[in-house]
Amino acid sequence: MLSDDDRCPPGYRAELATAAWLKFLLVSETTSAGERLELLEQLNSLPHDAFSLEVLSAIKPAGATDAAMIEECVRIGDERGLDLLATEEVFGNLRRLNPSLLDAVKLMFPRLPALWS
Repeated sequence: MLSDDDRCPPGYRAELATAAWLKFLLVSETTSAGERLELLEQLNSLPHDAFSLEVLSAIKPAGATDAAMIEECVRIGDERGLDLLATEEVFGNLRRLNPSLLDAVKLMFPRLPALWS
């Protein structure tokens, strides 16, 4: 049987994690008003196809630990960082730290009941 992460395409995994990280930055006390506006614009640009506004709203901000993991992937840069973020190991750990990521996957792919058993 496929794991939860196997059912979610890698590109969506990276986008879900990015949304949680952007929300973490958005609620950070050190974020200026201008930075918050930019973060909101980035969040607004994420929804497309299966990644709906409902999915975006289901994702809770990352915590300190998962935000640090995501930031390390972002620091790598280019596609290598996104590819690492989307691996089963990294995304699986992020999903365990932030269960709302699994909730978002369930909203994106509701026709896969075997995934939720």
